[in-house]
Formats: sequence, structure tokens, C-alpha cells
Amino acid sequence: DVAARGLDIPNIQHVLHYQVPRTSESYIHRSGRTARASNVGLSVLLIDPSELHLYKRLRATLARNTDMPIFPVDESRFSLVIKRMDCAQKLDKLMLQARRKKVDDTWMQKTAEEAELVISEEEDEDFTTEKKRENKALNQEIEAKRQELNALLRRPLMTAGRFETRYPTQSGTLPTFLPVTHTTAISALNSNIEEQTRLKKELVKMNNKKNVKKKIQKNKTKKKQKKAKTSE
Repeated sequence: DVAARGLDIPNIQHVLHYQVPRTSESYIHRSGRTARASNVGLSVLLIDPSELHLYKRLRATLARNTDMPIFPVDESRFSLVIKRMDCAQKLDKLMLQARRKKVDDTWMQKTAEEAELVISEEEDEDFTTEKKRENKALNQEIEAKRQELNALLRRPLMTAGRFETRYPTQSGTLPTFLPVTHTTAISALNSNIEEQTRLKKELVKMNNKKNVKKKIQKNKTKKKQKKAKTSE
């Protein structure tokens, strides 16, 4: 946020919001790093389900009655990425738990020393042994989860034309089996917006045709009823 307000970096093409900004001012200032001096730019919001309320509040503050355009993504790799993300999140929680535990242990020891509490050697040894046992179990769990994540990251996301390195460009060049395109992010977004608009128009046409058919059928039914009454 500090950089967004204080830096003017030229030729920034894209701004990615990894978290939804808490305020519209932050969103405007962050997004304002791109599309400067008559240049084009793109601001992309990555929205977690838990951040949906922030997005709705942001949209309301910006007086947008419709959703922001959805950036086109390749959903075919989501299932592979989800496993990696779940494992990474679990590892992050375990590491955070270990850091908090270390802070708590240090705080308890420091507080006891400042209060000049006298702890017997037997009590101190029991306490230390228990803490060591807990820390060892937690560290083993962290190491196991780290190995699991590393094993997942070593598996290639690509199935066709497999590469054996962790990243597609780790060898220094882009593998030829990867699709190479010169389409910019902005043109991809515009194409997706046009496609969505076209699909909406087609849907409206289909609904109109259905409504017309319903009216025709309704008129036919009325005519039949009138004929039936006339014959009576």
C-alpha cells in the first residue's frame, strides 16, 4: 500500500491483487500503478471465497451495479493445483503453530525469571522434557508435510510432452510443446468479454423465441376453446 501511493514505476502492464483491498482507496491507488500516461493496463483481483463480502463491498463503494469482467483462465489444471495449495496451507499452519509455541515458551520462561519464581530442578526437568517432546512431534509433522509438498511440486502439471524439471522454464528455455501465443492479457480479457456478451445475446434470443412460441400456443388454445363454445 505504501508503494502504491508513493512510487511511480513506468511501463507497469498488470497489477495483481493477491488479496481483495479492504478499502476502495487502496484498490484505486494499487490499480493506479498501471495504465498511466495514456497507456493501457490491467488490474486483476484474485478473490478467495472468504473475501467475497469484501469484493461486494468494494463494488458497492465504486458504484458498480454489475460484476467486474472475469479474466479467462485455464480451469483444466485446477484439480492438480488444489492438492498443492491444500498441502502448502497445512504446512503454513503448522509452521505458524511452531512459531507461536516458541514465542509462548520464551514468554513463560522470561516471565518466571522476572517474577523471580523458584522452580525446583525436578519440576523444571519435567517441564523441559514435555516441551521437548511436543516440539519434536511438531517438527516431525512439519518435516513430513514439507516432504509431501516437495513431492507434489516435483510432479509436472503438464501431461502431454512431460517435462522432468520442477518448472517449465527451469532449463532456460520454454518447452516447444507448450502453446505459444502472442495474445496480450488485455486482448484476452476483451475477447472473453465479447464472448460473454455474445452468449448473453444468444440466450436473450432463445428466451424470446420460447416466449413467442408460448404466445402462439396460448392463442391456438384460445381459438380451439372459442370453436368448441361456438359448436355447442
